[in-house]
Amino acid sequence: METSTTLPENSSAAAGDWEDEDGDEDMRVQAEEGVQCSTGNRWPKQETLALLKIRSDMDFAFRDSVVKAPLWEKVSRKLNELGYNRSAKKCKEKFENIYKYHRRTKGGQSGRPNGKTYRFFEQLQALDKTIPVRIALTPPLLQLHLLRVRNQMEQEKKQKLADFFERLMKEVVEKQENLQNKFLEAIEKCEQERISREEAWKMQELDRIKREHELLVHERAISAAKDAAVLAFLQKFSEQGIPVQLPDNPTVPMKFPDNQTVPVQFSVSARLPKDQAVPVENAVKTHGK
Repeated sequence: METSTTLPENSSAAAGDWEDEDGDEDMRVQAEEGVQCSTGNRWPKQETLALLKIRSDMDFAFRDSVVKAPLWEKVSRKLNELGYNRSAKKCKEKFENIYKYHRRTKGGQSGRPNGKTYRFFEQLQALDKTIPVRIALTPPLLQLHLLRVRNQMEQEKKQKLADFFERLMKEVVEKQENLQNKFLEAIEKCEQERISREEAWKMQELDRIKREHELLVHERAISAAKDAAVLAFLQKFSEQGIPVQLPDNPTVPMKFPDNQTVPVQFSVSARLPKDQAVPVENAVKTHGK
């Protein structure tokens, strides 16, 4: 949407008077753009130079910042410190008009008929030169920063891997030690159980042998008592001279030590004298013959 603005009568003269060094370039830009200007808002040369100086010093801040309004407020305060009372909006408009005119003059869209250069050309040209310098310096710094970040990330990654493998090895060693301890404990337990079983078996064997020995002693004692009783019986009858009627070839089992039983046959065919005794040994020998 375009706004039609009536130019003052002297606007064409202001736009065409290229040789007036004291004329304000703002009027020319505004005249070319169809904007009405007032002679009461003209900027003196020293004030314009001060604005360009402040803006040039703050160029990096303007390029790095997205919000420009606070920066123009700061420019306005610095101008006020130098004795120039201009608002942030006026400072912004002034700089944009000057810079716009400089770009057209530099690009050949507008120029002075007598070949003179724009009076703020040096200041604006110096401002333009900061762009390639910054562009030239930014990639190495950026590359250096990226290289540092990459190295830091690689170091962190290596450190994490080292910590991970160290922790993994520690866990593996601990598990191996636990398994080895459990294995040794199991072997020791089995050995103790084996020893306990052997001890119990030995005790059982000793008890069995003891019982067998006691039984053998008891049986031998009984056998000895029986033998003594038989001998006493025979001795008694032999002393009394009582005839003994025995069947033909009688067999009397007699027990001897070591649980041996020997059949003994007696052959008595005559009556023994009254006071004569026949020893058992002779009877055994006679029977043996």
